[in-house]
Amino acid sequence: MKLGPKEIKEINQYLITGRNKQREFVTDDTPAMADGGRIPFDNGGDAVRLKALQADYDKFGKKELNKAAKTLGFKDYASMSGQKNNNFRRKIKNELTQFGEVMTEAGSRQRSRVGRIKTEQGIQIKLLEETNKKNFFDPKKFAKDNNISLPELKKQAALLQKNIYNKRMKMAGKDMRFQLDWIPNDPSASDNALNKLWKSKLIKYDKNKIDELFYQSFGNSKSPTYNPKKFLAIKENLNEYRQLRDAINAKYPNINFELDHPLSKSSLNKLFNATTDQLTRVNVLEADLNNGFKDSLSLQYEKAIQGNNLNKKKAVEKIAKDLKLNIGKVSDNATNFKYGVKEFQKLNIKDEIGKSLENLSSLNKNFQTYAKNNPDLFKTANINPNQTFTKLDNVKGLIPFMKDLGIKCQLSKGINCMNPQAYEKSLNQLSKAAQAGDEAAAAKMTNFTKAVRGAGGVIKGVLGPAAIAFEAGIAVPFGLFEYAQGKPTDEIINTLTYGLAGTAREDKLKKVSSDYGVADKADEKFAGYLSTLNRLGEYRDPYNLRPGKRVTEEEVLKTLQPFYRVSPQSEQGEFFDEDSLNRSRARSRAAEQKLYDEDMERKKQRTQMFDLSNPFMAAGGGIAKEAGDPSGRPPESGPQPQGLLSLKNRVRNY
Repeated sequence: MKLGPKEIKEINQYLITGRNKQREFVTDDTPAMADGGRIPFDNGGDAVRLKALQADYDKFGKKELNKAAKTLGFKDYASMSGQKNNNFRRKIKNELTQFGEVMTEAGSRQRSRVGRIKTEQGIQIKLLEETNKKNFFDPKKFAKDNNISLPELKKQAALLQKNIYNKRMKMAGKDMRFQLDWIPNDPSASDNALNKLWKSKLIKYDKNKIDELFYQSFGNSKSPTYNPKKFLAIKENLNEYRQLRDAINAKYPNINFELDHPLSKSSLNKLFNATTDQLTRVNVLEADLNNGFKDSLSLQYEKAIQGNNLNKKKAVEKIAKDLKLNIGKVSDNATNFKYGVKEFQKLNIKDEIGKSLENLSSLNKNFQTYAKNNPDLFKTANINPNQTFTKLDNVKGLIPFMKDLGIKCQLSKGINCMNPQAYEKSLNQLSKAAQAGDEAAAAKMTNFTKAVRGAGGVIKGVLGPAAIAFEAGIAVPFGLFEYAQGKPTDEIINTLTYGLAGTAREDKLKKVSSDYGVADKADEKFAGYLSTLNRLGEYRDPYNLRPGKRVTEEEVLKTLQPFYRVSPQSEQGEFFDEDSLNRSRARSRAAEQKLYDEDMERKKQRTQMFDLSNPFMAAGGGIAKEAGDPSGRPPESGPQPQGLLSLKNRVRNY
């Protein structure tokens, strides 16, 4: 009979159980019996045990062994008798031999990770060291000395740059999963590396880029304006801006946003010799407008001040004010200035994007009339009255999107079916009907919520470019609907603000269970891995797989890493604990059930309608991604893929 994994596991368990009945304390040095077992404790084993114990003392030292035993929670080494402690004794002797000290399970894992870092990030570590030497950094020589190609060196340089940025966030106080202890805390080392790597054309790096200005002003510990808390708040706002910018651009490629200095950087530098922190005052502006008409206004404003031409200065200021373009403000005697914008961390990014789009729309409609009516003003300001602006297209996909979901267009004065507000009335009606028990209406609202969430966490253009940043009353039906479902207020706020305020359901689940979703991620990865195999368990032809479908064994093992435990007797020094995976999965389901039960209890207690006067309703709309179906009971259990145990035998442990 051919022995499979199941049969081998059963035989192993039988042997272990049988041997446990024969012995209580043995060591690796205990003489073997003729039948393949060990000399039992009850048959003269006490003398053997003492002899083996003394042999360990002679080899490793009694003091070191006792110290190691206490590290693992024992009174001393002599108290670690019995088969149940055999693994601990092995661990002590293995680690004393290899490292000269014994650590707890967590410490051993950390030490193992450090060892892997030296291997996996070895080139980066050498790059950091080499770029901090006084001599000239020669990339070709470095590549040759380290036996790597120039393309590989570029890749490693980019990874080092990314890790330096992660280290900056860590030093500012952000909780990072990266340790990065091999990067010095002193920022000078990282700055030197970035400079030399940039000069060697191995990375893209711009000292004047807004990210670098923010860091050098508030994230660099050597800066006079160092403020790590402020730096982290700025980075959070910067991430929000980029997410919304990219979401809009993905659906409307002609619409691009940039961060603009209202009072131009040129003016700040030339007129006031600005410090780095003074160059961090920026707001959001459409790119073509920023580089076109607004740039012309800024240039003429700077020239008027430099030439002490007060009439020209006032003419430029009036045009900017009338057309609602922010160019800052310089006093008439040019001795002081106003930035024209708040500090970046205090900006409401959604509002800034909304105002930018509103202004662009207004310029498209009104600029030509304004220029025609004020020829002398433009002449005095030396501004060309013939300007064009980026057009804001209609929302072409909105009508079929709503039609497919059964949401009616109900017109009102001044709007058409390509305007999100044309569907507000229908959504309100569906929401109220759903609250009253209409199952068909509830199904439509649920489908609509899922469809919008499916766009990736924000409404990517389905409701138009301006609606991605904010959309008047469209959010109200979502608030009503989720309120009727028993959702807590902070989650409703999260839904209405694209996840930019309030608390998301997934964040709450992680508070209930800190490892929420970790097992699910491993299950998902493993399911993806199985789909890449044929019936024989071999890799399928990659050309027959959907793009991006290939999942490697290493990727699966990476998601399983939290479920490995120390095992000194195994070749890798650790083993995969399937029970730990199952417990984690069960905790996730229990967390979902707990919050679901709270929703149902809250739903019973809500006897009055949702208060539309609640202040948070003015925050704007949007859909935040939540864990699972927000309207349904959590699943009883997650995917149960078989074979996770056998996978570790196919490849080297990650």
